[in-house]
Amino acid sequence: MSLRAAIYTRYSSDMQREASSEDQARNCRERIARDDWTLVTHYKDEGISGATTKRPDYQAMLAAAKRREFDVLVLDKLSRLARDLEEQEACCKRLTFAGIRIIAVNDGYDSAVKKSKTMRQFHGVMNEAHNDDLADNVHRGLTGQVLKGFWAGGRCYGYDLVQVTDPNRLDQYGKPEAIGTRLVPNVEQAKIVRLIFTRYAEGCSARAIATELNELGIPSPGAKYKRKKGVTGKWLASAISSNPKRGLGILNNQLYRGIYVWNRSQWVRNPDTKIHEPRARKEAEWVRPEKRVDESLRIIVEALWNRVKQRQTGRAADIGERVKLGIAAPKRPHSGRGPKYLLSGVLVCADCGRPLNIIDRYTYGCPAHKDGGPAACANDVTVKRAMAEPKLLRGIKDEFLSPGNVERLRRKVRRILAERQATSGTERQELSGKLAALRTEIERYVTAIGGGLLSPSLKAKLEAAEAEKARVEARLGQTPVADQRVVQMIPGLVSRVNEIVEDFEGRVYERGGPAVARARADIKHMVGSVKVEGVLEDGKKVPYGVIAGSERLLLRAANGGSASPGNCGRGDRI
Repeated sequence: MSLRAAIYTRYSSDMQREASSEDQARNCRERIARDDWTLVTHYKDEGISGATTKRPDYQAMLAAAKRREFDVLVLDKLSRLARDLEEQEACCKRLTFAGIRIIAVNDGYDSAVKKSKTMRQFHGVMNEAHNDDLADNVHRGLTGQVLKGFWAGGRCYGYDLVQVTDPNRLDQYGKPEAIGTRLVPNVEQAKIVRLIFTRYAEGCSARAIATELNELGIPSPGAKYKRKKGVTGKWLASAISSNPKRGLGILNNQLYRGIYVWNRSQWVRNPDTKIHEPRARKEAEWVRPEKRVDESLRIIVEALWNRVKQRQTGRAADIGERVKLGIAAPKRPHSGRGPKYLLSGVLVCADCGRPLNIIDRYTYGCPAHKDGGPAACANDVTVKRAMAEPKLLRGIKDEFLSPGNVERLRRKVRRILAERQATSGTERQELSGKLAALRTEIERYVTAIGGGLLSPSLKAKLEAAEAEKARVEARLGQTPVADQRVVQMIPGLVSRVNEIVEDFEGRVYERGGPAVARARADIKHMVGSVKVEGVLEDGKKVPYGVIAGSERLLLRAANGGSASPGNCGRGDRI
């Protein structure tokens, strides 16, 4: 029977031709034809680096391999899979576990050949080293561009990117060769930058400026970017004044005063999350052009820049003085601890989907509306903690744990357990037969070894059979839970929720602590999230919370939060 073959091709950047993918595929098709295999599909990622796993066809290929939709994966080179040794090994192990044979034509690699793992790891080390060398070469080239006064970054609000060519050097098409990119102020965006600086120098807060810009309908710097769900694409305070020390935020960008500094930070890949995170570099590593101040880049006059810096410095000094005098402590940045309040992360905005934050000590509200105004999110409804927290807790106690809902849960659990026990009986019968066959197989290996037929392959087979026997015995040792025992767990669940409610109903103004964190986690398991929206009543907008159906919530709590809550479509005033 002919094997089913799939091809995977990839090329990294715009510097490579689209034909690169077809060149790779041609080599792969020649190998498939030589072995008389059947080509079933061609996965290809174009213009995507092998240093990332976020490649659509790469993920589709792994999913198809798991479903055994092909038998052989054919590549031009192993580097097409990944430039990272760890990811290459992980990918190859997944494919091998799924029973997929891997062929890399130009590398001469075939996973079916003995000692192929050593060859694969050698190529992986070389590919990773190539990636590191490439990064060093790119960084060195960009440093040279900056020293010449060219731009080495991405898009920057307030400027347009203009390509610079050398008429004395021609490219392969006979046109002047591109030698770099310069920034040129964008007239319209420059006006907005000056407006932001002026408003802040006059005493407006970053939040008030963001609200004004949104009300005027001015597009934010990232309005045209591809956005994740829940991100508004509107002006927010963080885009205006983020981190003065790191130069983040429009008010802290020295480019607007004509000073170009590059290489202030770097992106480092977290080995656990595989996400690239920013790290600040030492000032000695910063790179500046020979021209210290480039007036062609200036958007903000020095006097206005200094007024903004004086206000920022004065505000920081004022906060420090207040702390010394014990008058008031400023809000501190998030330090990684859990939410302080019971419903943080539970209440969400019905308009933009963001979790509601504590906007003052006593009230929950939408952070997008707070920081960006109505144009960022129109939901201006606020919810008093003193109202929302006890009401939600009483709702869980009175409605979700009503006798009718608890009885429905009992019936559903009985039905599920009956189905599981019927299945477990069949499974135990199959496992018992497999265990008997394994014991016979092991006895045969032991007899052969006792007769002097000891070999590495025979020893490996014996060890594999022993390991499988232990696994089957462990599965058989897991006795199915009795129907009555599980059903009897439900009153315990009811008692647990009652404890949560009774413990926290009288202490809704407490902040932080392990007890609040535990109760919040339990509530999150049961209700998932509560969408908060404003509804007019007697000409006044009041907050309503839309929550999931009570029976499904109780099941969610019983399963430790594994169930997905549905929307019951009705609101409860909070």
